[in-house]
Amino acid sequence: MKNTLGQPRLIELDFARGVAILLAVGWHFNVHTGYAVLDWMQAPGRTIGWAGVDLFFVLSGFLVGGLIFSEIKRTGGFAAGRFLIRRAFKIWPVLYLYIALLVVTGRYKPMEIVPQTILHLQNYWLTPLSHLWSLAVEEHFYLLFALLASAFSLGVAQIRRVPKVLAGIMVVALVARVSGSILGVDPHTLQVQTQFRIDSLACGVLLAYAKFFLPEMFSSLLKYKWLWAAVAAASVSFLVFAHSEKVLIATVWILDCVHRGGSLPAPDSRRSHGHLAE
Repeated sequence: MKNTLGQPRLIELDFARGVAILLAVGWHFNVHTGYAVLDWMQAPGRTIGWAGVDLFFVLSGFLVGGLIFSEIKRTGGFAAGRFLIRRAFKIWPVLYLYIALLVVTGRYKPMEIVPQTILHLQNYWLTPLSHLWSLAVEEHFYLLFALLASAFSLGVAQIRRVPKVLAGIMVVALVARVSGSILGVDPHTLQVQTQFRIDSLACGVLLAYAKFFLPEMFSSLLKYKWLWAAVAAASVSFLVFAHSEKVLIATVWILDCVHRGGSLPAPDSRRSHGHLAE
């Protein structure tokens, strides 16, 4: 099976999706059963399941970034408007059908969910559909990317600017998250608002950039899979035993960049997420 880029669908990518799904589900659905084996099986999701969404973000950035950079290499430019329209047609039909069904069936009143979701502000203007916050973060990030690409007429000649911009986004988000945690910002706010969470997406796009425009460096990273696996294991162990929410929030970017940096396969055209596929 091949993706729309003409590349074989790689099982490693599906495995990463599967891990992210298990982590996210384990975070939201776990109960103490009183049975040692069952409780032990639920422990990873209960302890570090929150990282599943961050892994989804990295995968999203890597895959969508791969589509963008593939277009730039193929055509010499990036059609930001077409990119946003394609995303709208992939996301909005299913999303708006879901919202319409909830309103028509009387589950929620229109003002409880409709304006927030239509404007993708549900991670600031909160709704009962709390699980849709991650979709808002993604849409904000890709809108920002498209606007910046248009402003700088992103193409082959300007492509070297991309890593600096992405690194800047990652640093700003990390500083904002750590500062917010130190200053006592509500943990839920740190979890859902865009300015605190887009570093994961930026990290994924940066990896896609390396894949397409720094192939030798990217290939060299892939040679050290066992090293990245050891770093990942050490990072997970640290997170499991560091029962501090502030530590978890401040260090999630390490998982995003280090875990995926040495093991992500070539981009394909779709990614699985907790809410919708790209």
